[in-house]
This record gives sequence, C-alpha cells and structure tokens, in this order.
Amino acid sequence: MAYRLPPSCSLAEPSGFVANKLAGARLHTLPGGRTVVPLLHPQQHGLPFLLTLELHGAAPASTVAPPQPALDRSLYALHYVLAGSGQLARASGGTEQLQAGDSVLMHSGAAACRAGGAGASPDGAHMLEGSPWQLAELVAYMPRQLFEQQQQGSKQQAQAEQQVNEQAWARMLQSARLQPLLAASSSSASVDASSGAAAAAELPEQFVGALLAGARETARQLLLQDHEQQSASSKSPSSSSSRPAGSSSSDSSSSHGLQLPAAMQAAARNLTEWWAEQQQRTCPVTKRTLSELTAFRLPNQTNRLAVQFDPFSRPQVPFISGIEVFERGHRTTPHVHPHAHELFFILAGEGVGFCGNHRFPVAAGDVVVFRPGAVHGIDNGDASRMYCLELMVPNEAFAEFVRAGEDTGNLSGDDLCVLAAIGCR
Repeated sequence: MAYRLPPSCSLAEPSGFVANKLAGARLHTLPGGRTVVPLLHPQQHGLPFLLTLELHGAAPASTVAPPQPALDRSLYALHYVLAGSGQLARASGGTEQLQAGDSVLMHSGAAACRAGGAGASPDGAHMLEGSPWQLAELVAYMPRQLFEQQQQGSKQQAQAEQQVNEQAWARMLQSARLQPLLAASSSSASVDASSGAAAAAELPEQFVGALLAGARETARQLLLQDHEQQSASSKSPSSSSSRPAGSSSSDSSSSHGLQLPAAMQAAARNLTEWWAEQQQRTCPVTKRTLSELTAFRLPNQTNRLAVQFDPFSRPQVPFISGIEVFERGHRTTPHVHPHAHELFFILAGEGVGFCGNHRFPVAAGDVVVFRPGAVHGIDNGDASRMYCLELMVPNEAFAEFVRAGEDTGNLSGDDLCVLAAIGCR
C-alpha cells in the first residue's frame, strides 16, 4: 500500500515523499514465467524510475526460455540480490554465480539474472520452503534521459522529469520486458487479462520476514568457501620469497635496459584507460559482492555507506548506490537534495523517517523515496543497527561528500551476518 502526504513537508510539488511496503504488495506473473512485484511505479507514484522485486524459480524442462532482450544503453538496471542464489548470464557469453548481497549494474539487456547454476541445491530445493523461488532480487530501472538533464535548473529539471514520465517510461518497461505493467498497478486487486499479466495473492508478511532474514544456507556456504580460498591464497608464499638467492625486489625490467620514458608510460596508461572504457561500453556489466565493498563514515555523522556503484568506482555512472548502516541512536540532520531523489529500502532494523515536521515509522521491507526539495532524513532507535539499500538519483555530488568521510574499510563481520547470514555464530 502506497501513500503520500500533502506538499507541506516539501519545498516542491508534489508530495515530498512516497512510501510503500513489500508485505501486502501484489505479485504479477508475466509471460515467460517471471514473477514481479512492482514497488515503485513511474505512472502510479509520479517517479522517473521503477523499482521491482523479481522472483526467479527453476523453469520446467518443457518451458521455452524467453528471448534475451536487446541491449538498450538508454536504460540502467541496478540489481541487488536479497536472498537465494543463481546465475548472472551475460549476453556476450559466460555466466557468473550470484548469491545474496551481490549487486549488479548493467545497461538493460546486457545480462540476465536467473535461478539455477552452481549455487543451486542439487536436489532442486527452493530458496524458501513452500515457495517456488530460488532467487529474489530488487531491481531499479533508471532511464539515462533523467541524468542527461541533471545540469539544468530546477524548473527545467522538473520539466525533464515530467518528460521522462510521459514519454520514456513506456520504453523503460518495454526494454525491461515489463510491458504488462503498463496496464497494471501495484495496488490493483486484479489486472486486465488483456495486459498479459496475472495478479497472484499478496505477499504474506511471514514470507517477507523470511526473505529479509538474509541469504539461505547455500549462499552462506558459498561465501564462506570464497573467504577460505582468499585466506589460503594470502598465506601462500609471495612471488618475492620464491626469487633465487641474490635477487631482490628491485630486479625489474629497468635492470635489463627496458625502462620506458615517462611520456611513453603516460601514453601506455592512457591506452589502458581507453581500453577499459571500451570494454565497459561493449560489455557494460559490473558485479560486486558484499565483501568487496568499501564503507565510508559520513562526515560528522555516525552512519556508514558501503559504496556499490558511483562515479568513482565506475566511470560515467551518474548516481550512487550502497548499503547504508545506521548505528544505534543515530540522528540524521535534516537536509535537502535540490534536484535528486533519495531512495531507501530497509533491509533490517527499524527507525523513523521524517519529511519536514511529519515523522513516520520505517521497518524491514519498507521503501521510501524523498523527492527533490524535500527536507528529510531517517533516524535510528537504540535497539539495533538499521541497514538500508540507498540510492541517490542523480549523484548531485553525494559521492564526493561520502568519500570525504572516514574510510572504514570493508563491512564488518556483524554487518555480513545481518545482511547475508555470513559468518554468524
């Protein structure tokens, strides 16, 4: 159920924020067997992007897999695996393992997330007992047109977002193979059969609670295996220790007369950067695991943001996303983003959001978007840490602000335990 407030909590029209809950949201079975729960809908909520929960199960042997959608560079797709395990199948060829806590950024159609693969249980066990699904992911679809207008003034920006809503959102759904949602609403009790989508029962609260509890045992074991392999490799003798006696680490190509002039070294670096950029363009898919993320404590605050993607970690990315950790008793200073939407999906814990003078509770499974111009923030209580998936669209110098804070390294063991049931004792 979504709700809005009067614009009194915002400096801009319309309402200052939109909120929705995963529990009670309706499932839609789309052609090809996809099960989608639309949480934020461009038309219904007046937003320039789309957020869905997508559930994947192993398809019966007789089922014909839907065709891979064509690559569409006009649409960003940001995936976050909530639970289960599966595969990331690249359109250019090859697959990678997916597990809870993984994040993937791509242009629409560059890859597909699906159930099965090395992470799947050999006996076909499902992610959650009594459900047909093995992989659950949140997916945010964002049109590039939104970011191309970000340098304009507030009036032009509002007009650009309206244009995105009116002209680009249909293409966005088509590119993401979500066309049936053109005729569907996340709060609809039923869906017109002509839309091609069949609405199932609402997501029960018990299922949502289990979903947000973290990864299933398969994902936990997989990451523990990965940690053990990394630990073993770090303990292996280094290349320097295997050098013959009398040699030293200073023995390099320069000792053989192959030292390159500075200008040639700079040219080589430029060529390497150019090649990397071309690779990003030809195969624009980046995957990150929880253990790879670097966290920063925000300046003069207690909360940390473990960055998934931003303009510094992947060039040309016009937004920032990450896992935000709110410490016990954290209080956020009321603030405004003039031209950016800020999205929070609560992964664990509970707190209080505010928009102007209005305060409202938030808990695991809730999603909140604060609109540009809204005076807002989220506070945490004293009981436990709160974890959120955070997305700032567009970046609006937020990545620069985050990275100006203290580098606290990787997420802690406690964080991994909460987010993906990894290393819990």
